[in-house]
Amino acid sequence: MAAGLMKRYRDAGEAAPKVMYVDRDCCNQHGQSRVKVMFSEWDELEVRLDIWHFMRRFAAGVTTEAHPLYGIFMARLSACIFLWDPEDVAALRRAKEGELVAKKTGHISERAISARITRRELALHCRRRTRGVEETTRLIGALIDLFDSAEGKDTLGVPLLDHERIQQIWKEQQKHVQCVQDPENFPLYSKTGTLKKGGVELCCYRCARGSTSLESFHLHLNRFIPGTSASDAHFQAYLLEGLMRWNDDRMEDAIKGASSIRSYGSAMREAVDRLSRSVLGKPWDERYRPPGAFTGELLGIEYLYSQTGKTLTAVPQNPEEEDRLVEEVDDQDLEDEGFEEEIMEDITVPVLYEDDPCHDLENRPSSLPLPQSPASPAEPSTSSGGEGQHLAPAPSVLFNTGSSISDEAQGAAIGPDGIAGWDKVQDLAGYLVGLREAPYLTDLQVTAAIQLWTALPDSDKQRINYQPRHQPQLTHGRFKAPKRSGVTPGVESVKRCLIGHPGGPAQWPSTSRLVEAICVKLCTLHKSPTKKAGVCTPRWSKILSDYHHIRELVLNSRRLMDETMIQLFELNQKTLIQWFQRRQKNQEMSVLAQGLTSPDPIAVADTQLPPPREKLDEAPSTSGPRHPFILPSNREGQAPILRPGRRPAATKECPIAPAPPSSGVVQAISAPAPLLGTLVLNPDMTVAMVIPSSGASTSSAGPAPPPPVPPSDAPVSRYTQRNRRRRALETESGVHKRKYVRGVAFNTCSKCGQPKTKEFGHSRFGNATFCPRASNGKSLDDWLAEQRQQNK
Repeated sequence: MAAGLMKRYRDAGEAAPKVMYVDRDCCNQHGQSRVKVMFSEWDELEVRLDIWHFMRRFAAGVTTEAHPLYGIFMARLSACIFLWDPEDVAALRRAKEGELVAKKTGHISERAISARITRRELALHCRRRTRGVEETTRLIGALIDLFDSAEGKDTLGVPLLDHERIQQIWKEQQKHVQCVQDPENFPLYSKTGTLKKGGVELCCYRCARGSTSLESFHLHLNRFIPGTSASDAHFQAYLLEGLMRWNDDRMEDAIKGASSIRSYGSAMREAVDRLSRSVLGKPWDERYRPPGAFTGELLGIEYLYSQTGKTLTAVPQNPEEEDRLVEEVDDQDLEDEGFEEEIMEDITVPVLYEDDPCHDLENRPSSLPLPQSPASPAEPSTSSGGEGQHLAPAPSVLFNTGSSISDEAQGAAIGPDGIAGWDKVQDLAGYLVGLREAPYLTDLQVTAAIQLWTALPDSDKQRINYQPRHQPQLTHGRFKAPKRSGVTPGVESVKRCLIGHPGGPAQWPSTSRLVEAICVKLCTLHKSPTKKAGVCTPRWSKILSDYHHIRELVLNSRRLMDETMIQLFELNQKTLIQWFQRRQKNQEMSVLAQGLTSPDPIAVADTQLPPPREKLDEAPSTSGPRHPFILPSNREGQAPILRPGRRPAATKECPIAPAPPSSGVVQAISAPAPLLGTLVLNPDMTVAMVIPSSGASTSSAGPAPPPPVPPSDAPVSRYTQRNRRRRALETESGVHKRKYVRGVAFNTCSKCGQPKTKEFGHSRFGNATFCPRASNGKSLDDWLAEQRQQNK
């Protein structure tokens, strides 16, 4: 295989690769590595170890990947290897700050902004480099010593790392620290475009480090082959087409601008290029480059069969069967999903912003507004909103604003989500929980509840922005493309979600601070299940019973609903248990992570990284011989023009004569000798010419003999046999019941012998058909009025 790859580069005249990333055999203490020996013709090739495989070797030294500290250990290990570009990180932070300002979240610290950055955003808009051999070795050694001590245990005393195993792994992997460093004087990043976010224009990069792009291509290889099974010939055809489209898409992404011709057909693009050069004197598409000639290289199944001695299965060439299969396909159900390269998630990037649907601050009301004047101090820091359905980070990380908070905010009660006014929320929640046994609300109780609600901060008085529960669009792809329908995807998914349920979907308690405070107090009151008269009542049933009773009291009080906006939405046991378990897990992780997390989750470099590679101005020229295209000859103006009710002029091709009526007689007229054919006068006063086949006698005035029938022993499908029998019966009876217009069969009119289509002046109303030649001078409008009068 290695020899074939080197021969491919050599025959194509392309420069040898500079860097190759592998998952093993990257180095050798006694000489060159195995990979370097295999590719001996490429002298300047640098072999590097993929960093994700390097990190996974350390993961083999943990006791279990389900350990609570496993994610923190892997994030710290990534920080020991990489440093981020300072300008890219600063631009991304300004963009995130602009998004938060647009949502009126108030002032927020730089650390809190960094915690709102997702892994995908960091990998897309920021570049990074390796730290170096000495610094990486020192940091990884210190990290292993930290987590291999008593600080690397969970609340049950289970250590994260196995001492003997991790020490042996680190002893063996120290020599590979040099293999994971970035090659010198080789740009690994290329700029693919820009994206505006939060009022800041961010650059989008694509990284060539490691095997991330290779893993992305492996995913698309599976999509090249539709269905679950295919013959070897069709598998090869699908594979080659997918590879060709993949290469065209990657070439389009690497060149500036957009192509004026969006087509994968090389022959069509070649024809357009030739015509443009001959007519306009310049190419139509400057980006087009003709493909190279076929070098005899074997790909896919052909390469496999060349090693096993097999041959590809021959595809049966049956045009009638192929036409039948094409006619059965509905073009509306087929959509070219394309082979767009997806942005693969780089798993070496640390997770700063987890995905938790039950703790989404975007579903909460917006926090306090920004200060109105420059002289006023900053308002309490908040964090409402994020991107999509991402979870708000832990409050200990997100809202450590320090001296940026005003004196008034420092005296206020800050909730677990970092928003001020938590004491007011607790007062209203405690008063509502105290009413859980009341059968109804009195005017005095309603007045007290209104006063407590008035004391809430403005952020808790606004209407809740609920999280979307439907897909914005139907999924596509293999086995996921549904039939076309006129329903809205969101409405359909909601119907499936709530079938048999009259109410709305249940929410998580963390959607509202008031509901969350009520649930916290109810969980404190009901700590265990109870048993009465032999019946055990679960803890969650009691909590939900009290909550639903409080909700019923609020909804039944018209005055309380009119003067306040207390929103107690629906809860069920599943959302309640999920919220409680996630809350307990976050609290435990907050305790375990103390002293183990890095001061800055995004470690930036002291100097700026070298500029990335820009897109090419034009496509590189094809080296070597070009592929010879054999284009069809130009037949412009030779096609007959069909008009309604008329036959085309006599040409070399024999037109299909319409079926004569029962009373009509077809008269044959002898043609002159140069024509070598027979003219047929049809009843509708049109003339058709019948040309005999080559080799037939021209002395007779009869029609041309039928085409030769294939031998009976040839394999014929049932579909073809049925058509032959039908056509034979129509020929014997002299009545052709169907005609074909543009490949579509239509019934013929018994009055004029033409197909019943609008092109021939026919119109249908109910069971009656309007024929222009049998209308006795009536127009179509008069005939339609007469038919409507008869129906009345």
